[in-house]
Formats: sequence, structure tokens, C-alpha cells
Amino acid sequence: MGPDEIIFSLLKKYTLKRRNWVVPMYDFLSFIKVYLDRDETGRFDLFQTNTQDVVQAILITLNKSGSCQLYFRGDQIDTITFVDYFLILIRQGYNQLEKNGEEPFPSEAASGLMIPSSLVRVVDVKNDFIDFLKTSMGDREIIRFLFPGDLSNMIITGQLVKNRLLFFCLQKIQDFLNYKSNAAYLLRKIFPLLRQSEQYISYHFDIIRRMPSELLEEITSPTEVTFAFWTQLCNGVIKELMDKTERLPRETAHAQAAWILGNYLIYFRELVRRREETKAALRSLPDRFKKEPLVFSLGDVLNFKEGDVLLLGEKYTRKELTRFLSQMLVLKQGDYLPELLRFKTPDRHEYLIHRDMLGVLFFRLLNKARDKWRRHYLTEWEYQLNHYIKNPAMGDDKSFREDLTKRFQAGEPLLSQLLKFDLLFLMLQQNPLGKLARELEKCLNLNNKCLLPLETILDLSRSALLGDARKNVPFWRTLPLIGPLISFILKRRGLRSKAQSSAPPKPKAPRPVAFKSPSSGPPPSSRPPSSRSRRDEAVKQAAQLKAQWFGPGTDMADKLDELAEKWNFLFGQAKRDLREDVNALIRDYVRSLKKTFLSSSWDRSRIQTLAANLLQNDAFRGIPGKEPLKKYIEGYMLFILQEVLLE
Repeated sequence: MGPDEIIFSLLKKYTLKRRNWVVPMYDFLSFIKVYLDRDETGRFDLFQTNTQDVVQAILITLNKSGSCQLYFRGDQIDTITFVDYFLILIRQGYNQLEKNGEEPFPSEAASGLMIPSSLVRVVDVKNDFIDFLKTSMGDREIIRFLFPGDLSNMIITGQLVKNRLLFFCLQKIQDFLNYKSNAAYLLRKIFPLLRQSEQYISYHFDIIRRMPSELLEEITSPTEVTFAFWTQLCNGVIKELMDKTERLPRETAHAQAAWILGNYLIYFRELVRRREETKAALRSLPDRFKKEPLVFSLGDVLNFKEGDVLLLGEKYTRKELTRFLSQMLVLKQGDYLPELLRFKTPDRHEYLIHRDMLGVLFFRLLNKARDKWRRHYLTEWEYQLNHYIKNPAMGDDKSFREDLTKRFQAGEPLLSQLLKFDLLFLMLQQNPLGKLARELEKCLNLNNKCLLPLETILDLSRSALLGDARKNVPFWRTLPLIGPLISFILKRRGLRSKAQSSAPPKPKAPRPVAFKSPSSGPPPSSRPPSSRSRRDEAVKQAAQLKAQWFGPGTDMADKLDELAEKWNFLFGQAKRDLREDVNALIRDYVRSLKKTFLSSSWDRSRIQTLAANLLQNDAFRGIPGKEPLKKYIEGYMLFILQEVLLE
């Protein structure tokens, strides 16, 4: 026995002997010295020297564990309150009850205890017992149950509530049925209420009177029949005893047990219903994974709904969901793949895919990628050919494959994870439908047990791509020496013609003005507005349209960036250059129309018409995604319009 256990044991003996949980330190030290004088075993040698200091250090340790509370005078302990004193007495009462079912439930009055209210948790059995069971409780917690009417209170510990209370209640119901002629009386009361279950009732009455503990599992998982029987039984006991003006302590315990057991039944029925709802909700999960979008993040799964109700928290807990998903992710005997597959992409995202949807998703992603990367390379190579930019990927197949692989892994993280030989081979072994089977065969080199080259899988031929790109570029731009020279000459001509068109017109000779009398001029109300007021009105109108187009609270730059991503498929500096060229064209176009914006009223439909007209310009011919480009032109027009009007 260690020092802590010795002091705890001595505190227990001292308080039980004096029937008081308050222990003066001086008296406790004297009590210890008696044991020191009698000790022949050597157990108390630790306390022979510096007794007070050693005992005080151990008491501080017990205080941290909650077994006692200490009150100091200066640096020394003055008084000890031994909290476990009450727990010990309550446990002793229930130990006696377990041996003799006729004993009443322990109460403060019967035990002669005066437990401080700060140490007691009070529970109204009729109104709060079910909510109380849903909360967490400590094993060392002291609980006082209050009952309806004039039934006396009852005390118990948290540990006994969790482990033994239900058994004690069944023990009391057994004692009630075996007491006098109560069993026959209750049978006559219950039979008419449950006519379909007479055999069931007779059997259960017999079990309760002989071995009630055998029915514990039935009560914790009640069926409709079980719930109806036990509810009627508890109600019968309560009605029989609550109407009495005088009750024996034994009968009071019967009524207390019936109240508690009746509430337990409601609590356990709710748990059963909850478990059934959870099972049903979890059983529906596999079907949810078979619906769009076919691929789900963990966040998507946590936010699954049934109508407007969030399933997590309402139908199942996160722990239950995690356990169910873990079972789906395990490969079962006889299956070619787990029911649910988890893929972790290089960008640190995790995705869940149902095995039945794997082929559909792969087919969809692969065809989308083929179209996407063909457009990417065509757009980029057309731009580079037009601007005489050298790209090694155009020159040989090896460079093209390296460039494609690098970009594909970054741009298609999920499809990259699906493109694994073992996975695609297993899918092919399941005899998929014709289209999917052909696509899988295009990806696999079955002889060497590896994937075919990526450009083969994506149907991208470098030479064919380069040929298509050249078709959309003027022939002379593809000539190594002549092309740049012609481009330079055309550029010079363009600058000269632009300079001529922008030269100021020659001043005209002033025309003689005939003087008129003031009365002959137009009235003030009919005079045209000044240029300043027209400009202010146009700027205001532009601000209103911009706010409507972008929407309140929208970051305009982010919105334009989002639209640009849908038509600008280039990379790096080429991507930035293309967008700057488009922005410059739009800005020049808006500047050329500045006078029309100032001279007449206009609305959003006018902006849409102007954007559609500008989109016909040959400069935009090689850019795919015309619809997002048109939206971008509209947005950028409104983005810069105020600035242009104020120039």
C-alpha cells in the first residue's frame, strides 16, 4: 500500500468512526500517531519523521484528485473535508440493498447525512430524468433524485447510475410483484389493456418474479410490445402506490423504481428509434455516391442533406459516419474493388468515388481532358506562331511528351490518379460496356502491363496539332525570315495610317454670325445641356450599369479574372500578353465611341451590342470560348468606361 492509499484509508476510518466528514488537521495527526505507536509492520515508517510535513504533502495530492478539500491557516493545513466520506456511505447503502431487495433506496434523511448542496446534483425524475441521462456524469458525482407527490428523495452516485441503477429498479419491481397479492392484482389490470399479448404478459410476470436481470437487454432495446408491457406495468405500480395516504419505506421504494424505470423505457425507445434512423440514413449513403457529381470531397459528405435537413447531427454523428465510410473503404472477400475508393491528389485534396461510378467518371473526365488539352495547345501554338515565339514542344515528340506530362499532372490531378494500370485493368476485367471498354483498351498496353504514352491516351498528335495551328495563321508568318520582315512592314504601315487618322483637322474659316436680339434666342429651358453636365450624366450612368453588371459586394477584378480563365488557355507570359492585347483592343474601341456615349442615352443592351460587334474583329478569331469572351468584353467595357469618359 502506497503513502497516498495509507492516508486515504486513515481518512476513511477517521470520518466513519466519528460520522463527520470535517477533519481538523490537529486531530487527524493525533489519530495517525496512534497508528505509528502501534505499527509493527513498518508500513508507517515514512511518517515517523516530519510527520506533519509528509502528511500535508500527501493531502495536497489527494486534494488534486478530488478526494478531499483543504483549508489552510497560513502555510499549514487547518481543516480537511473528506468528500469521499459521502460516496463511501452511499455505496454501503446500495451494497446492503443488493443483498436484500426489501431495503429502501438510500436517502439523506434515512442515512443521517447532511450533504452540502455544492456537492449534489439535483434531478427531477418526472421532468428531467431523460435529459439527465443524455448528459455526461462523473463516477464520483452525487445525485439527488426528486419524485412527484410526497415520495421521499433518493441519493446515488454517478457510477451507480451508469452501472447498477436499472438493475436496482428491476429488483424493486420483483419485490413489488412478490409482495402480498400484487402480481395477481396487476395481471387483472394489464390483461384488458394488452389483449393480444396475454401469453407474453404471463411469461414476463414469471421471469420478473424469479430472475429480473434476464430482462435487462430487453428493456435497453425495447420493441413496441416490450415498451407497451413495461409502460403499463410501471403505470400500474405508480397508480397503486401514489394513491395511498400511508406507505411503508418498502412501498416508497417500489414507487420510486417504477418512476425511474418508466423514464428509462422512454429514453431507450428514443435510442432505438435513433439507431434505426441512423441505420436508414447510412444505408442510403451508397446510393448518394452514385449520383452527380460522382466524385465527392469529405466536406461534401459531411454536408449531405435530406430535403433541407442536414443528415450529420440530425440522423448520425460524425463518429458513426466515419465508421460506416471506413467499412465501405475496406476490400471485402469476393469483390474486385472496395465499394468506396479514396483518391488523394498532389494538391492535397481527397476524393471519394463509388466503384460503380468509376467507369462513368473516368470516361467523362478523359473525353473532357482530350478536348481541353487540344484547345490549349492549338490556342497557344497559334499565338506563338503569330508572334514568332519558339517552343521546343512544337519541334519533337519527346519535348512535347515532357511538356504534356508536366502540364497534365498539374491541370488534371484527379484524372492523373485514375490513370493507373492496375486500376484500369481491374475495371476492364469487369466487362464494361462497349464505349468504356474501348477507352480502357486505348489506355493500356496489356503485353507490357503498363499505360500507353499520355499523348496516345489523349489522342494528341504533335504533328497534327502543329498542322492545325498553322492553318489558322497567315502563311507568311510561318516563314522563318520573310515572315518577321512582312510583319514589320505591315506594322509600320499601320502606325502611319493611324497617325494620319489621328492628325487634327485643318481649321475652317469662321463664318459670319448674324446678330439677333436677345428675345429671338431660344428660351433658357430649351438650351442644350453643357458638355460638362453631359459627361457627368454619362459617368453616373456608367457607374450604375457597372454596379448592376458586377453585382453588389463583388470584387470586379476577381470576376474578370474568372471570365478570362474560360477563354485564355495559354500559360505563363503568353497568357498575360494575350489578355493585355485583348484589354488594349477593348480600351481603344471604347475610346473611339466616347462621343457617342456622351451625346446620347444608352443602357446594358447597348453594351451587349457593342461587345458583340467588337467580337467580330479578326483579332479575336483564334480565341476559343466566344461566349465567355463576349461576357469578358462587356465587363471590361463597363470596368473602364468611367475612366475613359473622364479623360
